Amino acid sequence: MGHYIDPRGTSKEAWLRHHGTQKLVAPTRFREGNYVAVCLVDNGMFSAAGVCYSQEELMAFAVPDGRAKIWYYVPIEELAPLIDIQVIDELPENKEKSDDTTKTD
Repeated sequence: MGHYIDPRGTSKEAWLRHHGTQKLVAPTRFREGNYVAVCLVDNGMFSAAGVCYSQEELMAFAVPDGRAKIWYYVPIEELAPLIDIQVIDELPENKEKSDDTTKTD
């Protein structure tokens, strides 16, 4: 299931320009440190800003399908107010960190 941002009081495009770092081409990794790939897709009548919460999701957005796409890396803490926090908690790097903190010797 996809996760999309829809900021209040501003357009997706303006929000991404302000909070994200635009990439010239599709990234090869859905996550770089505390940054997550977001794909802004032109669907004709409306745009969609899909959060790439996994490598598979990034690959699905990266498939050439005739729609214009602009890629951004956005800090996780900037995305948190816009998407379900559970999505962020389940990102692989966060999950590994939380798993590591529960291990005991």
